[in-house]
Amino acid sequence: MTKRNKRIGALVALCVAAASAIGIAGCTDTTPQEQPQETASEAPRGIPLDYSGFDPENIMSDAVLDDSRAMNDEQIAAFINEKGEGCRAGRVNDQDVPCLKDFKAVTETFPADEYCPWGYQGGEEENAAQIIGQSARSCGVNPKVLLVTLQKEQGLIYASGGMFQWFSYPSAMGYACPDNSTCDPDYAGFQRQVYYAARQFAIYRVRPERFRFRAGERVEARYGPAEECTSVEITPANRATASLYNYTPYVPNQGALAGHGNDCSVYGNADVYGYMRAWFPQ
Repeated sequence: MTKRNKRIGALVALCVAAASAIGIAGCTDTTPQEQPQETASEAPRGIPLDYSGFDPENIMSDAVLDDSRAMNDEQIAAFINEKGEGCRAGRVNDQDVPCLKDFKAVTETFPADEYCPWGYQGGEEENAAQIIGQSARSCGVNPKVLLVTLQKEQGLIYASGGMFQWFSYPSAMGYACPDNSTCDPDYAGFQRQVYYAARQFAIYRVRPERFRFRAGERVEARYGPAEECTSVEITPANRATASLYNYTPYVPNQGALAGHGNDCSVYGNADVYGYMRAWFPQ
């Protein structure tokens, strides 16, 4: 996979807690999402992203973020199968790591609440598309955004073979893995990552006053988590853009957008823009 800043200490601590799972992580991405191949013939192949037109104050509209019916389970599965064509399973710590298109799990039931009114009805042998679809519908979040987040955080849409890591699925959405801190093992695992990430976007919608980034309010945003990284003032144009910053609180700098970033280049929100544009053009 591409070189990333993955908060290694946090992940090692979480690995012990999540030993029965297939891994965990998903933190700050400091490199562009060009997915290299292990060999010249290996598939699937990623795509170079076009960041032209990126507006740090208007990354996504509320209508797009809230379109929970944008794809049904069959369409999500078809998308995963198409992007993962040619994927081969990985092998990490003597355990097989499946391709996303082949992933299946016994899922938990989560109770309904004000953020996800339908909760989650667990089942036997649910695949990734079913988990993404049910989470999106329950929490009122576009499944396309969840798919993009899977790629942005762990590269799971295009991952194959040696690209898989021990943390690929347990921290699939980068949820509950703050910078410079340990990942929360209570949220380890693919279903929990997807559901609680979707629920987090719903919390941003229902309780915006709890969070630092809010639509129409000027705020200082850093270019990266390192002490030497500077900041810039932005005014998110809408709730969706504010939500993306609350999830990944960094603005991509000009080097990142030009494809030659530095230690203060965090690509997360630029990658959301780039993948939405490439995969789901309006």
